[in-house]
Amino acid sequence: MCGHPAAVLPDITGPRRLRYLTRNMEMTAIIRAIGELAREWSGT
Repeated sequence: MCGHPAAVLPDITGPRRLRYLTRNMEMTAIIRAIGELAREWSGT
């Protein structure tokens, strides 16, 4: 599943959509944290 999930699955509603959004936010936060750690390591 590539591209915009919202365009592919417009009808996801309720808890399933909330779970999907939360998982995306968690992944984004994890990726951002890893990026910051890598920047600190390479910077020092």
